[in-house]
Amino acid sequence: VADPTDCSIEITYSIINETDEIRKVAPWEVTRTPNGGMIFFEADEVSPYKDMEPLPFTFQHGAAWYEIDTERFYRKINADGKGWIGFIYNAMLVVKKFQDIDQNMAAPGEAEIQLYVHGGRTFIEIESQGAYTSLKPGEKLDWTVKWFLIDMPRPAKPSKALVNKVKKMIK
Repeated sequence: VADPTDCSIEITYSIINETDEIRKVAPWEVTRTPNGGMIFFEADEVSPYKDMEPLPFTFQHGAAWYEIDTERFYRKINADGKGWIGFIYNAMLVVKKFQDIDQNMAAPGEAEIQLYVHGGRTFIEIESQGAYTSLKPGEKLDWTVKWFLIDMPRPAKPSKALVNKVKKMIK
């Protein structure tokens, strides 16, 4: 569903258990982006994923900030955010809004927010995940992600004003 009043599009994903058994599932959206720009979201910390190298996040203005770098190794993090993640590339801000979940509601070894950086400026995967839940046979789970796209002045820098802009936009 597109909404021109706030420059957004809303996507609802459905998972249907078509088996005869209870299934554990978590909705998950992966967005591949160019390896450049800046990624940010509300969080006090990030954790390296399994045995991968951590990403060099800074924490300021109530958010975690990652300015894309050119390291040549693969890295991934998990984070418990607040139901949104922003990505600035060139002069555009993309914000993905999704259901905020408690850390204990994530699938085993997973998190509400994950970032995967492919080595050497090729691509980044911005991942958001919903609650890990059981679906009985025939049950359906709907999970909605709303995307916003707006122009951004360059260069974008971490700021409280940028965090507030996103929070106002996603209300």
